[in-house]
Amino acid sequence: MNKPFHFQILFRWRGVSVAIALLILMGLGGCGADEMDGTANAVENDAAAPDADEANAIHAAEAALEEHRVGDARDIYAQHLDTDPDHGMAAAGLAVTELLLLLEMDEVTKLLIENLGASSALDADDVIYGEGGYLYWASRGARWHDDGQYDGIQSILADDLPWSSDRLEAVPFFVDGLGEPMHKLMRQLVTVANALGGIDHNLQAAIDDPAFNRLYVPGQVFHDADLTLRLGRSELATLRSIIGMVRGAIYFVAAYEHDWSLEEAFGTWRFDVSLDDSSYVQGFGPVDYTVDYLDRHLFRDIANADRLAASRSAFRDSIDHARSAIRHGLEEPYSTTLAWDDVDGDDAYELDTLLDALGEALDGPSEIPFTEPGTVTLDLSPLFEDDGRTLDEETPWFLRQNGVNGAIDSDPSLSNADELWSLNDEAFETFWIDGVLEISGGDRDDLHVGVGPDGDDTSAFVDVLFGSYLDTVEDVYFSTR
Repeated sequence: MNKPFHFQILFRWRGVSVAIALLILMGLGGCGADEMDGTANAVENDAAAPDADEANAIHAAEAALEEHRVGDARDIYAQHLDTDPDHGMAAAGLAVTELLLLLEMDEVTKLLIENLGASSALDADDVIYGEGGYLYWASRGARWHDDGQYDGIQSILADDLPWSSDRLEAVPFFVDGLGEPMHKLMRQLVTVANALGGIDHNLQAAIDDPAFNRLYVPGQVFHDADLTLRLGRSELATLRSIIGMVRGAIYFVAAYEHDWSLEEAFGTWRFDVSLDDSSYVQGFGPVDYTVDYLDRHLFRDIANADRLAASRSAFRDSIDHARSAIRHGLEEPYSTTLAWDDVDGDDAYELDTLLDALGEALDGPSEIPFTEPGTVTLDLSPLFEDDGRTLDEETPWFLRQNGVNGAIDSDPSLSNADELWSLNDEAFETFWIDGVLEISGGDRDDLHVGVGPDGDDTSAFVDVLFGSYLDTVEDVYFSTR
């Protein structure tokens, strides 16, 4: 079963955005086109010269980043912003370093400890960016798990992680003991989404500062000079789009009832269910129990309809910021990480037009341009209005092969349980399609969005915007050295 048409569009734009998000959050970013001697100056030759205090502060923050002291850089940017609240460079620096240290955010720390069983806060400065941290070893070809005589990153960092090595071996071990209802975790996720608004505010402040040109993030913080980031207004607007999308997704999911637990869904109990256990089903394996359990609990009831309204607002912001990223990228006078110079203006205009139509669809029917064959009208408003949508208890989300939900397949050749299940078309149509997507003159499975280079689709923008960027990321973190 294919994803519905509108999700294909959103997912493809998200492919561009999420790639940038991961580069910022996990340090997998780079732009090594310009080499710089020593600690690079934040103010390029083509920008107005800063005063001495500003230059010293920016220089000190960059030096801290080169030495993997992300927390110190964050503090420097924050102090400078307190002194000059309208300083765009400091606002951008604070926002980006806070994203780099997202796992240290108070709201995230509370979630890790109270909802995910962490014994303490995570020191991202040391564990992720420090000498001997995750990125240090990943850039040297180490993998997460042990490999024969070679220790994996999990073993190397065992003493620095807030979970035991045994729990990190696999998901079932990790979730054992996490039997609290997921609605508690969802409430905490909402606080994280709310806190991301502060980062978004600083990104906006940077974009609004006429004196801001671009933020320099030395690649050394990611343990490879080729992973240097130069973030202009387009990159900051893209980050705002990502934040809006993440917040929208959290609010949307958190609007529903979650009376299930991680342990019940993914725990080790599924591997050894006794015959006298009330959960026992003949022929079921671990994946069967997971699918059957989640099927009965996901998107069945609304817990907080107000979060649906917050979700729609966040998604709308995300689309608006994505359109701003396009505009800033085409107008950007400086060289930055995203290669907007290589983007055809007509392609960018088409993408902007498509995003505009998606934004309108959040509030009512909107004809989606550049589709073939047929005419597509999208109306996402039913997902957010009138207490949203739920799936009735009698309709399963998933079906097992050769039977209905919960039926046992007797064919011994079908040994992989995760291949036995398929999405129920009736459930999919009821929840995502009816009243949302209308197609005239074509079939949903054949629909194509002709936007992007050579009339391809939005995913083609990834190759154009990043160029050799992703190749560098792959070489640094995912190749054997």
